[in-house]
Amino acid sequence: MSLIVRPADLVEFNGTTYTQLFSGSASGVPAGLNLDAAAMLANGHFLLGFNAPGTIAAINFGSNDVLEYDPVHAAWSLAYQGTVHGWPDGSDIQALSAQIAP
Repeated sequence: MSLIVRPADLVEFNGTTYTQLFSGSASGVPAGLNLDAAAMLANGHFLLGFNAPGTIAAINFGSNDVLEYDPVHAAWSLAYQGTVHGWPDGSDIQALSAQIAP
């Protein structure tokens, strides 16, 4: 069995096999956007940063923003807006680490 992975997808490697955790195209990510940063929360939601500005599920975002995706409900939300927190316009988030607040 082969796994086809695109730049907006997220995979997991368990030491033997690769498994697709997130499919960008199946989740509504427009063609041309590449996944730059990702973190999985304990509740199964994904925090995702993309390489360029775009729109997903009527949410406009920049490359310095972080979106949250709930795979159970196929729901998107804006989790972090970089420019509000001092990130220069056009900068790019390259890594994520997060946890759910208690």
